[in-house]
Amino acid sequence: MMGYRTPRSLKSTRNWQEAQRLAGRYLLVVGVVFTVVALAAFGYLFATGNRDESTWETLSLIAAFGTIAAMFSVIPFVEIRLRHLPPQGFIS
Repeated sequence: MMGYRTPRSLKSTRNWQEAQRLAGRYLLVVGVVFTVVALAAFGYLFATGNRDESTWETLSLIAAFGTIAAMFSVIPFVEIRLRHLPPQGFIS
């Protein structure tokens, strides 16, 4: 189980719920984008007949570290939204 946990998200139930909603949306978008890009890159290597193991390993590492970086990039977006949260919450 995973959740978005920062001091700002833990200040109130409303902040917690909003943070989970926003982080979930951002992470879904990031996941879809990274999946499409990774499939395209690996598909290209496979289609061109590139069987060089080091190329595949390098691309795998780039994909792994890129995914981790993208996950952490969600934090500033959610924190900015939480900082500007109106008293009644966001309307979506």
